[in-house]
Amino acid sequence: MIPLANFQTNAYYIGDYDGLGQTVRGNHHKINFNEFVSSTVGAHAYPNVRKVDISPGADTVYLPYAQDQIYSVRLPQTNGPTFFCTANMSGCAFFIGVNDHGRNVVFHANSQRDSSERQMASKRPSFQADTTRVELDQLRNAAMLNHGDNVRIVGELRKSVYWRRVDDIVRTSSGFLGGTTVVGYRNGAKWDFWFQVWGSVNGGPITLIQVAQFF
Repeated sequence: MIPLANFQTNAYYIGDYDGLGQTVRGNHHKINFNEFVSSTVGAHAYPNVRKVDISPGADTVYLPYAQDQIYSVRLPQTNGPTFFCTANMSGCAFFIGVNDHGRNVVFHANSQRDSSERQMASKRPSFQADTTRVELDQLRNAAMLNHGDNVRIVGELRKSVYWRRVDDIVRTSSGFLGGTTVVGYRNGAKWDFWFQVWGSVNGGPITLIQVAQFF
């Protein structure tokens, strides 16, 4: 388990894990609500960065990603894991929903439309094309229908928000290399969500740039 103090003072790289039970419908991967994993914090090759390894277990809810697709999972409400984390995000959108039973459902959507390295190089880091945003919303809407139980969106995190601070320190995307991770902590039946931004500016050392609670 990653204590909040560590999250606030370190950056993490979320490793890949493909052993999750899931139901796939179109571009939507719905992870079974009881498919938990374990997370272990360790050293990373980059200075000032910690690595989170995902493995079979039962103390963590993990939400991966795939290009031009969306992953979702229903979070435990009173029992089970109290920690949640996503795979790395560099242009993805993260959505928080609530269903008719008061359970949180979270979504990690990715779209590569109009987001090539060439298209983004001269843009500010937080820029995202309108066509990309539309596709992310379409993925979210389809996934909400697949979940049933009348999921309604109560919170979101987009590139325009989580890389806004990066805009203040570098003028274009070509000067920044890094990412964002979302983590959640369950306190009783309530989930709190934070994001952290880490990366290298103009070829400098990788550092933690921002940590903030958004829900």
